[in-house]
Amino acid sequence: MSTSGYSTLRVATLNFWGIPYISKHRLFRLNALISELRRDEYDIVALQEVWSVADFERLSSECRDVLPYSHYFHSGVIGSGLCVLSRHPIMKTFFKPYTINGKVYKVTQGDFLGGKGVGTCQIAFTGGVAIDLFVTHLHANYGVTAFDSNSYQAHRVSQAWELAEFICLMRRTGAVQVLCGDLNTESKELGLTLLQQSIPLDDSVNVAGEDVDTCDRPDNLYTPKSGKRPKRIDYILYGGSVRMACNECSLAFRTIPDSDIPYSDHEGVEATFSIQPTTLYSTADEWQVTLTSLTEATTIVESGIKDAETRGSQHKTMAAVFALLWLYSIFCFDDTIILSGSFGAILTTIIFCFSFCQFIFAFAFIPCEIAALRQTASSLRQTTVARKKI
Repeated sequence: MSTSGYSTLRVATLNFWGIPYISKHRLFRLNALISELRRDEYDIVALQEVWSVADFERLSSECRDVLPYSHYFHSGVIGSGLCVLSRHPIMKTFFKPYTINGKVYKVTQGDFLGGKGVGTCQIAFTGGVAIDLFVTHLHANYGVTAFDSNSYQAHRVSQAWELAEFICLMRRTGAVQVLCGDLNTESKELGLTLLQQSIPLDDSVNVAGEDVDTCDRPDNLYTPKSGKRPKRIDYILYGGSVRMACNECSLAFRTIPDSDIPYSDHEGVEATFSIQPTTLYSTADEWQVTLTSLTEATTIVESGIKDAETRGSQHKTMAAVFALLWLYSIFCFDDTIILSGSFGAILTTIIFCFSFCQFIFAFAFIPCEIAALRQTASSLRQTTVARKKI
């Protein structure tokens, strides 16, 4: 939409809380979100905690008539949970994992397994303007009773700094920068201060005229009854080298119509911007790589995915075989035969260690490799589709 030389951009972000088999009412909320996205007129929607690729594929497929462009950022063992749906062409994508990403031995917390990072989409907006969209989800806070627990503050500050440096390096002439996501950081905390002092991004909520707490709200059905105080940790920040202003900002995706169930345990945020192009963006200038090269690269990466999947299956088989052999060596061999004495104990230990290593390769290292390759393949395909339209 354009008025008097200005273009209107409407952006929304939501932490969906979509953990398969764990998040309450996930499929019901997914259906409601799809209906809402089909009904409303967003230009860009950035989502976090869409942990199921199948859920993303449903979102992408069923919203395609209103948001025809989409991208899921693969990462880690269980995926980054980050995805973007857009009304406008997504020209390029990139995912940068954070260097520090939780504690590997804290398996139940999932941040390390999720491979958190920042996803980037270069979007060709109307009026020749380019939008560099960043979507992220910083490390969660696992305080026992209060959000002010500092157990992971160093992780979030490190990630915020890395995020700021990355956005700064990505800054370019003629482009708008929009950062969406669950930063797990309140507005007065060091993480956000570092972010806003490092790069010229304004907080869209500054124009809001209503309560903007997005998490642990007492009016949200999923808020624990443990007395947690409400807080704002979900943001839309904006800036760049093109003149723009935030006209409106408010909470979004609150309670599902005709229901008392919310869309998520977080509230969403939406913002409307006016953009005045000062330097036009030519997509033709972006294309230095040929379709032949893109196709060849995609083929190689997809071959690598198949190879990794094959190796993963082999490791799973080996893990199972040696686990059975280990159990057999403990419970089924008679002490008078080969596994008697110290030799038997040593051999049993070796079998166990080998099985354990195979298990780690099969269910941790190989999935990380596959996720990274899938992210590259997805980005290559996205770029190929956009390249063919130029």
